[in-house]
Amino acid sequence: MRRPLRKTSDCLSPLSRVRGPDQWTGPGNDLAARFGRDAAHAEWFYGFRLAAKTDLGSRIVRAWSIVPAAVSERDVAAGLLEAGPAPRDLLADKGFSGRAFAAELAAGGTAVLVPPGKKQRAAMPSVLLKVIAEWRNRIETTFSEITDRMELARHGAHTFWGLLTRTAATIAAHTLLRVCLSHE
Repeated sequence: MRRPLRKTSDCLSPLSRVRGPDQWTGPGNDLAARFGRDAAHAEWFYGFRLAAKTDLGSRIVRAWSIVPAAVSERDVAAGLLEAGPAPRDLLADKGFSGRAFAAELAAGGTAVLVPPGKKQRAAMPSVLLKVIAEWRNRIETTFSEITDRMELARHGAHTFWGLLTRTAATIAAHTLLRVCLSHE
């Protein structure tokens, strides 16, 4: 059953027994939970997103950020790409397709690779489609390990700081696991 929504000053939030502002604000109260769309599950949600920059080979998380659900993925990507050296290639979701975004990153020496659309897939060789699928699978496996296996999606935090702590601990555990597995 859907819970009714009430209008607050800057977003819609589910009705709850909590009165006044919720505890989901970050530093200086300028980082607050918002409603955003989860395209993978075709649903709206209230809260934050985890954005991560990983290696395709080792699948180690090189940079990450927690952002309100309504924040543009491109804005988050720009911040993550500033952490560390610029990658030669960036494999991104379909939401990153666009000439302007690709041109901006190409100026910095990064080629943007996005999954092909239906028309493009029909014209591509099956070997190339298989390689793209394998790369995408590595990314999805990394997020699945962090959110599902390590249960970050069901974090149980009551405040933003609790969420930040649990996210940092989960990513540290994931990194340790990936490093240990790579040395076996």
